Amino acid sequence: MNIRFFLGLSAILAASCGGGSSTVTLDGILQAVQQGINVPTDPVPTVSILGRNADEFEMAVSTATASSQVQFTLKGVPADQDLVFRVSGSAIESVLSFPINASEDGSHRVPVLIGNSISTFIAMAENPSGINIDVDENLGIVAGILQPPFSDSVVSTGANTDRVRMVQKNTNTEITYDGPYYFNSQGDLVDSGSCPDQECNYIFFNVPEGSFRFQKLDSGSNVLAQNDVVVLASQLTFGME
Repeated sequence: MNIRFFLGLSAILAASCGGGSSTVTLDGILQAVQQGINVPTDPVPTVSILGRNADEFEMAVSTATASSQVQFTLKGVPADQDLVFRVSGSAIESVLSFPINASEDGSHRVPVLIGNSISTFIAMAENPSGINIDVDENLGIVAGILQPPFSDSVVSTGANTDRVRMVQKNTNTEITYDGPYYFNSQGDLVDSGSCPDQECNYIFFNVPEGSFRFQKLDSGSNVLAQNDVVVLASQLTFGME
């Protein structure tokens, strides 16, 4: 399996709501992360909000055919709130998104990863010939991509990013973790210290549980952009910012 993240990584979510409504309907496209992998539709993946039951929302997909892109709608999503979405299902990894405000304009993206991706990432990190670290499976993993070649003309804030980090929200102090490490053009995990290419596929291991701030830095360590990120024990949070 090619671990390098590519085209899309995405569910493009466009919010639409009536005047005064407290909920929105999300129209999106689930797109597989790894090359050559399709989003399964039998059964259909579940897109839900962290902390809420999936049956509180009405989800539908536009096709019963598995493909790299599957359109869907999700009704009843709370408006004007920062929400963490979870994508889960048969043959795919359970993944958390970075917080999304469904009422904001623009494209919001939620990743779909093939099943056993977490164990594959851990095996790469613990490889004695590679990164060679001990991964505590009771801590969190944060991974993502900064500038995928989107076909919908989305402009990423990842341009000119030299490296990424995570910090405490109140002090801007870097938190404790292993990494970040980066995936090079061949899909290998490397300790390069900076993004090896413009897409900047990154991963952090042994991240403590909590709510932090993810930052993109230029070569002078200036913050180019930042996003909140929620980390849960033994789970993968994936960003596409």
